[in-house]
Amino acid sequence: DRGYDVITAGSVREAHRVLRDRTPSVVLLDLRLDDAAPREAVDAIRRAVPSAALILVSGYPALLEETAAAVPPAWVVEQLRKPVPPDRLTRLLDDVLA
Repeated sequence: DRGYDVITAGSVREAHRVLRDRTPSVVLLDLRLDDAAPREAVDAIRRAVPSAALILVSGYPALLEETAAAVPPAWVVEQLRKPVPPDRLTRLLDDVLA
């Protein structure tokens, strides 16, 4: 509805395939992935698209804090706890993409 071009991937491996052809401005990374630990997923995304604004998402506050604390602060734009209100997400995306 807001005009964002959305790309989805269900795993880090799938994200690598998608990111070979596309370079997103923002990556929303759900930390509950079956194929990678959260820190490994963040590292993989940063290597694949270092210019993308990274937003971490999880229903587990401790996991969000632990992951954000384990990476350089400049890597993570925001941490969002599920459930994420749609208006909060769209405001954040508007701010990041402005």
